[in-house]
Amino acid sequence: MVSHILLAVLCGLAVIQDVTTRKIRNLFNIVAAIAAFVCVLVTKENTWSQVLLGFLAAFLSGFFLWKMGAIKAGDAKFLWTVGIIKGVSAYWWTLAYTLVAGGIMALGILLWKRDYKKRYQRLWAYLKNLVFTRTYSRYEPENPQEAPFALPMAVGCLVEYLLRFW
Repeated sequence: MVSHILLAVLCGLAVIQDVTTRKIRNLFNIVAAIAAFVCVLVTKENTWSQVLLGFLAAFLSGFFLWKMGAIKAGDAKFLWTVGIIKGVSAYWWTLAYTLVAGGIMALGILLWKRDYKKRYQRLWAYLKNLVFTRTYSRYEPENPQEAPFALPMAVGCLVEYLLRFW
């Protein structure tokens, strides 16, 4: 319970930082990860294997999402804190809820901006290039300032926590 309160506070701070500066700073990520480790060490809410495997899962999935261009580096590093606090089993559920929340947010932006055709043509051209040339190139969004990923991450953490009691 204490670690989830800490995670809620850290998610709130990450959202504020991501919305205002469009970045989650390295210093914040380091302090958050250390605070998460200390909290888990003191409260013993998770086993060490769950914590370390959660960190490893968050590291690998964050790196993969960053490499694909889906999230920024600060978001990928903040996933480490989520993995540490949630543990490996809850982390995968949290990531799934986060991606769904991010998709809903992206759909909302798409509907709000009303430029569906242009965006889908750009995505289709990227996917065709990926398949036909068989070479990977990082997908760069037109406007990376549009969607702060910390918000769906916070929603994913909240949904995973609430669904534990349902």
